[in-house]
Amino acid sequence: MKKFVFQPILLTCVLIQLSYSLLGQNKDSLEFKYPQNYFRSPLDIPLLLAGNYGEIRSNHYHAGIDIKTEGVEGKNVYAAADGYVSRIKISEGGYGKALYITHPNGYTTVYAHLKRFNDTIEQYVRKQQYLKESYEIELFPPKNSLKVKKGDIIAVSGNTGGSGGPHLHFEIRETDTEVPINPLLFGFDIKDDIPPIIKHLTIYPIDDTSFVNRRSRPKRYALSGSNGKYSLSATPEVKGIIGFGIEVIDKLNGSNNRCGIYSIDLTIDGDTIYRHHIEDIPFHKTRYINCHVDYEAWKKDGIKTQRCYRLPNNQLDFYDKLKYNGLYMFTDDSVHEVRFIVKDTYQNTSELVFNVKSSTAKIQPFPQDVDSTKVYQFM
Repeated sequence: MKKFVFQPILLTCVLIQLSYSLLGQNKDSLEFKYPQNYFRSPLDIPLLLAGNYGEIRSNHYHAGIDIKTEGVEGKNVYAAADGYVSRIKISEGGYGKALYITHPNGYTTVYAHLKRFNDTIEQYVRKQQYLKESYEIELFPPKNSLKVKKGDIIAVSGNTGGSGGPHLHFEIRETDTEVPINPLLFGFDIKDDIPPIIKHLTIYPIDDTSFVNRRSRPKRYALSGSNGKYSLSATPEVKGIIGFGIEVIDKLNGSNNRCGIYSIDLTIDGDTIYRHHIEDIPFHKTRYINCHVDYEAWKKDGIKTQRCYRLPNNQLDFYDKLKYNGLYMFTDDSVHEVRFIVKDTYQNTSELVFNVKSSTAKIQPFPQDVDSTKVYQFM
């Protein structure tokens, strides 16, 4: 009898432990980390994006999403949730006319490039502008002095500041830290079933004893493939300490704009040596984008290659996995499989798979590789 009593008790304990384990995993997932559907759309038109969070921009990562306004100004902009206006800023450049609303759940929403505010806010701003005798102004209204309810019209969309066309720039920030969070993690109704597009691969020899195809300069390759599957027809020869990088973009349904990706994994022979994901990037670290991308290739050729290894002094902290800083030492005469796994925020996935041939052959380096794009004069 005791045997039959013990087995149900043991089974119950196992099920309880399993449920706790699964619950813990779910709480770590994004749907538990960020409130879903707490914020409504700031516009009442379909959400089509001209830019997304983490997109590579000049000297910074894009801190929000750029929502298309059907090519015109004057669309009603709505408060995403209950709260109060905590900051108003008007500038000739940058965000132009911008509104900040603080919410009781610990987040602040930002609405930028506005044409004008609603009448109540507009009157408050106009009074302060006359008092300060300045069009450009930054205001911090007393808490709860300008309350809003979810769905209230707070402004109309525009093209002010450093905007290149009518749209609404929208952010969600942590109120206490002002760190912007990827808005696409909050459950907005945005359709995206398009996998990222991997355009180029670059292989980097890291020091004077490292080579790609017997040369000590980075080697860039165009890729074959589409619809999430990409390959390289060549088999590069590598030796020494090597880094890899890719140029990759993402597109969302209903828009042809080139947007940023969410995560990149790099594995060699099945071993993950690098992973990053873009969820929250503090403003004081965003300029380290110039360490993460291949800055020379960007400025010289317009190619935004993301280094899948970390340079010294790069203080970005979105790296989840950095085995040997994402570098790999090739010291044998074998063929190795290299695999990139790239995802967007909606987990649409693309892969690039190719082989490299490691070599131990002795290579005599050139004193200095000649740059074929320069003109040399010999005296």
